[in-house]
Amino acid sequence: MGVQIPSNMPHPEHSRDVAVKAESGWAGDGEPTFENEEQELASDAYIRSFAREGRALLGLGRSREAVTAFEAGLRADPLDPGLRAGLQSAQQRLAEEALAGGGQVLKALTYPEPKQRIAYHPASAPLHRIKTDDMLPLRLLTPFQAENDHAIKDTVNYVTVQTDIRMPRRHIKLLEDSYCLSRLQAGVRSAVEAISAGGERDVRVIDLAAGAGVLAATALAAGARHVTAVERWLYLALTAKEILDANGFHEDRVRVVYKRPTDLQLVKDVPVCANLILAPLLLDEGLLSSGLIPSVQHVLSTLATADALVLPASATVWVQAVEVATGRVAGLNMQAADARRWAPAYLAEGRRGEAGAAVRALSRPREAWHFDLAAPPTHTAAQTLDLEFEGPGRWNAVRFWFDLRLHGDATLSTGPDAAAAGLRCLGPGLQYLQGAIEVLQGDTHPLLATHNTVRMRFDVEDAAYAATARRDAAFPPRHLAMLADGGKYEAYARALRRAAARLAARDGEVHALDAGTGAGALAILAAKVGATSVVAVDLHEPLADLARQTVAANCVSDRVSVVHRDIACLQRGRDVRALGVNLVVADLFDAGLLGDGVQYLLDMARKRVMQPGAITVPAAATVYCIGIEACIASAGGFDVSLINKYRWDDAPQNIRLSDFPHRVLTRPAKAAEFFFDGEKRGRVRDTMLKLEVVAPGNMNAIVYWFDLHLDDVETLSNAPPGVLDKAGSESVQPTEPRSGEDQPPSDFEPAPTFQGRRPGWIYGTAKMGTGYYRERDSVATTEERDDGGAASSSQAADPAESRACAEAAPKDAAADPEASAAEPPHYWGQAMQTLDFCVAVRPGKTVSVVVRREPSRLNFALRQGVGEEVARPPWKEQWGGGASVENPHVQRVHYCELLVRDFLMRVKSRRFPPIEEDMRMVLAHCGSLILDTAALQQVYHELVVLEKINQTPEFSPGATLEAITRPALELG
Repeated sequence: MGVQIPSNMPHPEHSRDVAVKAESGWAGDGEPTFENEEQELASDAYIRSFAREGRALLGLGRSREAVTAFEAGLRADPLDPGLRAGLQSAQQRLAEEALAGGGQVLKALTYPEPKQRIAYHPASAPLHRIKTDDMLPLRLLTPFQAENDHAIKDTVNYVTVQTDIRMPRRHIKLLEDSYCLSRLQAGVRSAVEAISAGGERDVRVIDLAAGAGVLAATALAAGARHVTAVERWLYLALTAKEILDANGFHEDRVRVVYKRPTDLQLVKDVPVCANLILAPLLLDEGLLSSGLIPSVQHVLSTLATADALVLPASATVWVQAVEVATGRVAGLNMQAADARRWAPAYLAEGRRGEAGAAVRALSRPREAWHFDLAAPPTHTAAQTLDLEFEGPGRWNAVRFWFDLRLHGDATLSTGPDAAAAGLRCLGPGLQYLQGAIEVLQGDTHPLLATHNTVRMRFDVEDAAYAATARRDAAFPPRHLAMLADGGKYEAYARALRRAAARLAARDGEVHALDAGTGAGALAILAAKVGATSVVAVDLHEPLADLARQTVAANCVSDRVSVVHRDIACLQRGRDVRALGVNLVVADLFDAGLLGDGVQYLLDMARKRVMQPGAITVPAAATVYCIGIEACIASAGGFDVSLINKYRWDDAPQNIRLSDFPHRVLTRPAKAAEFFFDGEKRGRVRDTMLKLEVVAPGNMNAIVYWFDLHLDDVETLSNAPPGVLDKAGSESVQPTEPRSGEDQPPSDFEPAPTFQGRRPGWIYGTAKMGTGYYRERDSVATTEERDDGGAASSSQAADPAESRACAEAAPKDAAADPEASAAEPPHYWGQAMQTLDFCVAVRPGKTVSVVVRREPSRLNFALRQGVGEEVARPPWKEQWGGGASVENPHVQRVHYCELLVRDFLMRVKSRRFPPIEEDMRMVLAHCGSLILDTAALQQVYHELVVLEKINQTPEFSPGATLEAITRPALELG
C-alpha cells in the first residue's frame, strides 16, 4: 500500500501481561525500575509463574498448553534460561507424542445439506446476520448493501480502489501470454462462426470482462455485429475504450460499460439481447471466486436470447492431495514453519513464492465438479471423493485446477503440466487443510468438496491431524519462500563459521545478534558454528513466535534468546548482554537490496548494541544494472501499446527477468557498492553511470541486482544468468578480465565490473537449493589475513567443508551447456525501475544514467532533456496546483490514505473489533461482490499486519509495512 508507519504515534496501553509487569515495577523501557525489594521479588515471581505453569502442564501431559505457557513467559522475559529450557522440553515432548500417535486432533466439520438454494441478504439485513465464520455462506452479501452499510462500506471501498490500481498490471500478464490468448481467441472465432453460419443471424456479444478489449476486438474482426464490453474495474474499462478506438472499432459497433456484470440492464447498457456471452476473463485460479456464475446467470436470465452460447461452455474441476513442506534447511529442523501454512482462501500455486516450497503430489487426480455454464448452478452442492494415495507423506494441502471447453475444439487447461506447455497467466490453485495428516501408500481418505456457486472448498470431515495449522493472516508467506532457499543458508553457515573462528581467536567469546531473524534459521546456525550466545530479534510477533519454536526444535535454547522488538530500539542490559555483541548477521534484503531498511537498522544496531570491531555478515554488496526495453506493442493481432502506461511506477518492482518479456539493450555495469562492515562503511554518493548500448531499441527501464559479499571468501547473487547472451538479437560475449583480476586481491573489495563468469575471480555460479553462491578458487595466505590468524578460506579452515564446497562446484560450461544459462528459482528475483523518460538507443553509443542513493532504494534517472516523457497511470498524474483542480484519480488513492489513518486511530483506542472480522466477511462474499481474490488477500494481509505492528509498544522509522508484507515475487 506504500504506507509508512508513523514513528511518533502514541501507543495504546499494553496488554494485560505488560500491565501486570508494570504493577510489579517493570517500566517497559530500559531496565526494570523497582521502588523497593518487595517489587523486585514480585516481578521475579511473575516471571517464575509462567515456568511453574508450564512445568505443571507438562507433568499433566498437556504438552501443547505447556508450549503456550512457556512462550508467553518468553515474551515477558526473552532471556530467562528456565523458560527457554522449558520450551525446548515441551517441544520435544510434543514431537514424541506426535510420533507415537498421540496428541492428534479429531475435527468434525458440519456442512450445509446439498442442493440448498443460494439466496441474497435483503438490503435492510442487520450486519450481525451477515458476519459469519463460514466461508461458504448460503446467503450472500449484495454489492448494494456492501457499499451502503455504514459498518463495512469503507472497507469495501478501500479494497475496490486498491484492486483497481493493481488490475491493469495483472492484465498485462495475460496479454503477454500468447499461449492462453491464442486459445481464447480461437474459441471466440469458433463461436462467432457457429452463430453466423448461413448468414441469417447477426452476432451480438456481451463480453463480461473486457480487460484491454482484445476478445471484443477479436469478435468484431470475426464478423460480430455489435459487442457490449463490460468491465468491472475502472482503469481496465478506460484502457479497453482507448485500445478499441485505436484499432478502428468505434461506438457504432462496440460499447464499453464500466459496471459489474450483475448490474447490467437491458436498453440502458445492452441495446438488444445478445446471443453470445464471453466470460473467460472472469476466470481466476479459483474458477468461481471472481463471480463467474452470478454474472452468467444474470445475463442469461435478463439479457440473452434463449439459444445464446456461453464461452467457456463448460469447466471440469480436478483435485489432488499434495504435500507442501519445508523440512530441513541447511541441516536444521524447520518443520515448525509448516504450521504457518494457512491462508484465508486459496493460493495460486503458479505464482512463485506463495507456496514457498516444492509441491509433491500424493494421490491421483480426481474429478470434483463439472459446471455447464449454459445452465449454471443455483444451489450449493457437496460430495465426498475418495483419494487413493500413491506414496507416504504429510497431506496438508489440496491442489485443484480446471479444464475449460471454450467452444468446438478450443480448450484450455490450468493443470500442473500447463506451464510446460506455455501457459503463464493461470495455474493450479492450492488450498491448505486445517492441519497435516500422515498418509501411507495404499491409504484411501475421503475429501469433502463443497461449493456455493461463488467459491469452492475442500476439507476432511473427520481428520486425525498430526499437527494443526495456525490460522494467522498476519504471518508473512514471504518467509516460507526464504526457507526454501537452502543454498543461501549453507553459504551463510560457512561465512558465520569463519567469522566465529576469527572472533574466538581475538576475543575469546562470540556473542551474536541476528537482526531480523524471521524464522530463526541464521540465529540457530550462529549457535551451531560456535557462538557463545545469540540474540534473535524481530519486530513482527508471529515471526518471533516461530523463531522460538524453531530454536527449541533445534535444541539451542541454552544459547539463543528470541526478542520481539525493533532492531533500532534494542538496549544493552535488557535485550542483549550489557557488554553488547561482537557479531551481527542479517538477511534484511529485498530484490533491490535496500528496500527493507537494512542500512538504517544496521547503523542503529552499531550505535546501540555492537562492540567496537564487531563483525557484520554480510560485509558488503555490489549492485549491477542493465537497460532494457519493457513494453508490449501488440497482442492477438491488435495494437495494445496504450496499456504500457500502467507499467510505470515510482517504486521498484520485484520481477524475475527470465519470465519477464523484455529486450536487453545495454551491457551490465556496476551501479553502486555498499559496505556493512569495516572502515569503508557509510553512505553512497550519487554517481553518473554510462551504459554501453549493444542493441537498438527504446530504453524505458533499468533492471538491477546485487552480489552480496558475505565475507572475503563467499558471495551470494541474484544475478540473472545469461543476461549477456540475451542482449539484443546477437550473442554478446563477456569482455576479457582486466589486468590483475586473474588473482583475488589481498584485501577484500567487490569486483570492479560484472564480467559474466569473472575468470579467475570465481569458479562460475553453482546451483545450491534455490540460490547462488560464489567463492574464490584460491586459498588466502596468512599474510592476507588482517588478524594474522589462519587462512581465511574454507579449505584452510575446515577440510570437510572444503570437500563439500568442491562437490558443489559447477560443471564446466562446455560439458554442461545448460549449467550457466539456466536460472534456478530464488525468492529475491531482480528489481526493475521504470524510467520517467524513454530514450531511443542504438549500438555503439552510451546512455548516461544518474544513480541516486535514497534511504531505502537506489533511484535511476536519465539526464534532464534526454528522451520523451513516458505516459503514467492516471492516479500518478498531477493536474494543476490546487485541491480544486486536483486529478480525481489522485483523490481516489488519497482517500485510501485517509481511511488508513482513520483505521490507525481506531487501533490506538482498542475499542473496536479487529479489522480481520471485516476482511473475512468481504472475502467470504468475494464472488457475489465481483472482487479479485488475490488482490483482496494481499490487502487483507497488509491491514492485519499494520494493525499488529501499531499495537507494538515502540518502533522506529525503519519499521515499514512493505518490509513485512512484500511478497517473494510480485503478484500477477
